Amino acid sequence: MRDKGLKQQHCFEAALRAGTTTETAAAAASSLYGACAKTAVAWCAIHARSDGRRGDFAFWVRVFRHLDDDG
Repeated sequence: MRDKGLKQQHCFEAALRAGTTTETAAAAASSLYGACAKTAVAWCAIHARSDGRRGDFAFWVRVFRHLDDDG
């Protein structure tokens, strides 16, 4: 089960990182992950941070904060 979740996470992250707005990414996360959207986005931020992708990390933090505003 963990492997399936990890694959979904990588697909989600890769699909959203190129040219997507904060609002669109937050909506996609909510649609895909429902109540777990903030957790999924947090993992995207953690992965970006650990990979040294500063721009991606900042993007995912903005998405996480946007989800806070919505909920």
